[in-house]
Amino acid sequence: METLGRINVVLGADHDRVTAERDALQLLLNQRDEQVESLEQQREAELRNGQDMQQRLTAADELVCERTASLLECGTRRKALERRVDVLEGLLREVVAPDPYGEFLGWQLDAKIDAALKTAEGGGADTKKPIYLIGSSV
Repeated sequence: METLGRINVVLGADHDRVTAERDALQLLLNQRDEQVESLEQQREAELRNGQDMQQRLTAADELVCERTASLLECGTRRKALERRVDVLEGLLREVVAPDPYGEFLGWQLDAKIDAALKTAEGGGADTKKPIYLIGSSV
């Protein structure tokens, strides 16, 4: 570029070169803008995916906690039922044990049997069922 007083003169070749450089830089800038937009969309998608995964992991953790509590409750319930079975088996042995006088001892154990048959939760409801003896008429 030459200066002639207050007038600036640019040679045609220099103008064409500078214009070509400007166009090339503009094209490169446009490409970079598209890359930035694409990367931003990928980042947002990965962020949403991460949030979805976090929600799924939280739900899975809660399910594990629920199942663990349920298993612990089942273990406690099983122990209570095993104790109840032991009591009932003991009572059954007493009922079928031979009486030296030939009497039926089951009637003497009626209250114990009823108490053992009540539910482990406290048995507020009447859970008695009629007892039928073999050979008796109903």
